[in-house]
Amino acid sequence: MSETREMGMSKGNAKKRWMTGAALAIAALAGAALVARGRTAPRAEGAIGLPLPAGTPVVAAQWTRRPEYWRAPGEVRARQQAVVAARVSGYITALPAHLGDPVRAGQVLAVLATPQAGQQVRAAAAEVAAAQAQRAAAERQLAAARAQAALAASTYRRYAQLRAEQAVSPYEMEQVATARQSRQALAAAARAQLQAAAAQLGRARARLAQSEIAAGYGRVRAPFAGRITARPAAVGDLAMPGQPLYKVAGAAGSKLRVSVPDRELRWIHLGERVRVTGGAGDGAAAGRWATVRRMAPASDAATHMAVVELRLPAGGGWRPGAFATAAFPLAATRQLWLPSGAVLRAGGLSEVYVVNRQGRAELRWVRTGGEAGGQVEILAGLTGSETVVAAPRELAAGSAGEAGLAAAGAAPEGANGHE
Repeated sequence: MSETREMGMSKGNAKKRWMTGAALAIAALAGAALVARGRTAPRAEGAIGLPLPAGTPVVAAQWTRRPEYWRAPGEVRARQQAVVAARVSGYITALPAHLGDPVRAGQVLAVLATPQAGQQVRAAAAEVAAAQAQRAAAERQLAAARAQAALAASTYRRYAQLRAEQAVSPYEMEQVATARQSRQALAAAARAQLQAAAAQLGRARARLAQSEIAAGYGRVRAPFAGRITARPAAVGDLAMPGQPLYKVAGAAGSKLRVSVPDRELRWIHLGERVRVTGGAGDGAAAGRWATVRRMAPASDAATHMAVVELRLPAGGGWRPGAFATAAFPLAATRQLWLPSGAVLRAGGLSEVYVVNRQGRAELRWVRTGGEAGGQVEILAGLTGSETVVAAPRELAAGSAGEAGLAAAGAAPEGANGHE
């Protein structure tokens, strides 16, 4: 009976060993399949190291100093921009420029009907004509008075000589002197009248020029060369002083206006070059360099932000009103980078194969950061002195296949119950 019990226990142990071997074989095959598909890596193998085939490409992990950037969004603006507005009231009779049209400096952009200004011009012109006639009359009077004064002076000199010869009486001499003084007084009065007429003419001409300027406001002109960016008015509207008719962006170039927090101003300096992305509708201005041109001397008390203006390069396809981002360089930091292909990702984890002193590949978990230019930043898991397998996916797939074959070959032995 005891032999029967021992035989039963032996059969039960053999059955357990067979089931255990079968489970291990299935797990090994499943792990090999997952690794071959790139979903995971043989973590158990990594603890002791995998054999490294000859010619396997490797890469050295090294520390590098790369600058960090603080990015600030802003608005693209033309260096010259103006709102062209009416300066007098009147109905709009013509708006020859349209949205997007190029304009020249001084080009007529709008015509306003200003009948009152025309009346003022005509009245001022009539006043100028009257003042001119008055001055001409004063000039003739002065010429006549000067001729009479000259004749009286000549008569006085002749009588003075005769008086010295006792040829004329004192009374006659007194009459000649009085006549000379009277003619001189008349000449002085005529001269003062001419000066008054000239001053009146000057005032009339000033009023005419002022009225002509006011009438000229009926023809609105472009302040500088550029392009029309907006035309809020329409023909037939009644324009009032200060009412916008056009918005013009100058052709002298573009600038980027950003707001920077107080704590970041220490990194920004006048004249430095800053990389700018965006700002163009077709993307032609992506990745251009701009220059810090101006910085506000004070920050806004409510937002604690300061305005910084950057000069954008010419010919970049910049669109006024578009958004762009300026990347201001900060202090450089030490960062550890590896090629992206040297890092395997398994779910939410990342791993690399490090070559140990025995020339075998050891699995090591790492924590990654950002990626740029085919490189990935390693935040934790490496010291920076390791040599890493450059193409670990092939190594992991090959080792997983070997592990699966070994496990599959061990299963039949467990099934037959041999130890």
